[in-house]
Amino acid sequence: MTITAGPNRERFLYLAIFAVGFCWTLYIGLASAGVPVHDELAHYFISRDAWQQPELLLSMWGRPVRNIVYWLPAIGGLKAARVFSVILTGLTIGIATEIGRLIGVQRLYLIPLFIWFQPWVSAISFAVLPQIPFALILAGGVLLALKKKDGAASIAFGLLPLTRHEGLALLGLWLLYLFWKRSWRNVALAFLPLLLFNLVFFLVEREAAFAIYFNTAPTDRYGSGTWLHYIRPLPKYVGFPVLLLSLPAIFPLAKNRSGVAVFLPYLAYLFTHTVIYRFGLFASGGYQLFLLPMAPAFGLAAALGLEQLLAASQRFARPANANSWAIIRTSFLLICAILAVVAGLSTRPLPLDDEGVALQNATNWLSESDLDQTSVIASHVWFEYFYDGDSSGLTTPAADLQPGTIVVWDQHYSERVGLVYDDLISLPDCWQEAAQFGDGPVAAIFIKSARCPAD
Repeated sequence: MTITAGPNRERFLYLAIFAVGFCWTLYIGLASAGVPVHDELAHYFISRDAWQQPELLLSMWGRPVRNIVYWLPAIGGLKAARVFSVILTGLTIGIATEIGRLIGVQRLYLIPLFIWFQPWVSAISFAVLPQIPFALILAGGVLLALKKKDGAASIAFGLLPLTRHEGLALLGLWLLYLFWKRSWRNVALAFLPLLLFNLVFFLVEREAAFAIYFNTAPTDRYGSGTWLHYIRPLPKYVGFPVLLLSLPAIFPLAKNRSGVAVFLPYLAYLFTHTVIYRFGLFASGGYQLFLLPMAPAFGLAAALGLEQLLAASQRFARPANANSWAIIRTSFLLICAILAVVAGLSTRPLPLDDEGVALQNATNWLSESDLDQTSVIASHVWFEYFYDGDSSGLTTPAADLQPGTIVVWDQHYSERVGLVYDDLISLPDCWQEAAQFGDGPVAAIFIKSARCPAD
């Protein structure tokens, strides 16, 4: 892959910018005691525990490709998996650079500048989430398509639905292109990852994996949003400098067939998420981080947009004032670069949230107690992360739990599984509240002292 082009100075700029962006994102990830969303921990647990339970690699909630991609890094713990995520992000930016070269970006160092320093990239791209490998595979598929390697591109697009369910829409878009070309061999290749996965899933689980795509409303917990739900926060997450510089690229890209080919999948991805959350489908939480795979598109558009502005300014240059205009263009480029970096450096490490603090204190309390911890019931991912012993989720009604069972209640997830705080404290002869953590409380430890009457 050709990563840089031009004189040594531009090659040095590229490597320096890339290194600073990589190190900044790595620092944010390693210094973050908290998580962007609790799902990061749940995804990490799936890959970690798959060494003891290999069937977890097939988990549709965890996303099969993500499960496998992080299977090995998860051995080293959450921080090792986060380092791996940053490496994957770096590979994605390398691919985006090659895409930029193919569609006419001259100053390739602008691409890592305008991707690494988007605020959401340093804030999220270290996380052990499906968006990270999805961004890599999507960028890889786009690059392969640009290079007319339709067979390899078909496999890449075929992997997208197994990395994030929305990838099914992008696979459909790619299939339309293949149908138009009557490229039947590549149509088969595009379906191959899904077919192989569904075959393995059926052999192991004895049910069809693709049924999940037909369950459009598994829960109404997450609600829905407006058509502009994902658009309004973009200045905050992409950064004003990158977003504004993207605008001048619209018209020249519309006239460039390669440009359309690059950005159409990203626009389709945005449209798919917008429709899903607008109508409250597939239990989408409407999280802005779902759009993180679009970061390369914004970075490429910003690089093209800035170069478009610089090229337009040359129309005003005359032999008599050529040096002055050169200084103005260089100054403008430098100002844009500084503003982009400042926006990216506004990110801060994520602190442990209130629930994490409470559950960490709960695990410390248990480790210092002399309680029999043979049976510990908990529902929060932070408890599983901090607790050194064995715990499990609630699989039977609380009234049927054995005396001596320890229940770690939390304000976020416990009531979803039937552990209601008011119900527990209303039966003091049955449930002893041994400790509270946080205001509210945020978490509490109960001990089953006698068999409760059935409801």
